[in-house]
Amino acid sequence: MPQTGSGDQTFLIVPSVGTNVCITAGTSSGDTVTLQTIQNPPSSTQLWSASFQTNEENGVTVAGFAFINSASTTPMSITSQGTNQPLVMQSFSFDSGDQDAWYIVGSGTLPAVQFVWPGDNTSNWNDFGGQGNPGDTVGLWTGVGSNSIWQLVVPSPSTPNP
Repeated sequence: MPQTGSGDQTFLIVPSVGTNVCITAGTSSGDTVTLQTIQNPPSSTQLWSASFQTNEENGVTVAGFAFINSASTTPMSITSQGTNQPLVMQSFSFDSGDQDAWYIVGSGTLPAVQFVWPGDNTSNWNDFGGQGNPGDTVGLWTGVGSNSIWQLVVPSPSTPNP
């Protein structure tokens, strides 16, 4: 079983649009993934770790990364409900069958990246609100715009992780 505990490197997932917001986890299975104002220090729902994960796509196993949040008793991962739908939190376990493995694709100059759905390679995480505002829903969308570009940001060592 992959580690999802305090020994993993944690990071914020920050959109290229908006200011002072990051992807924030819901703490229950089925909760929608949203953007919220970055807390100082970052709250446990704003800190993520990554683990290798596999999905079954049309009879083919694909490998990618799951993005895991450990704020609740059971670690949760960002999961697809399908294209043009909000991303949701689901309990994480390796090779669970949930649709929570993602490709990380460079987008222009690093550290800018896209999180791409391996099922079709054209759908990616997107700020549905488009402006990087607190409360915006993050979903799976086709096409690339400034609201589908992200950065992984490691909090300052002086900022304690909750």
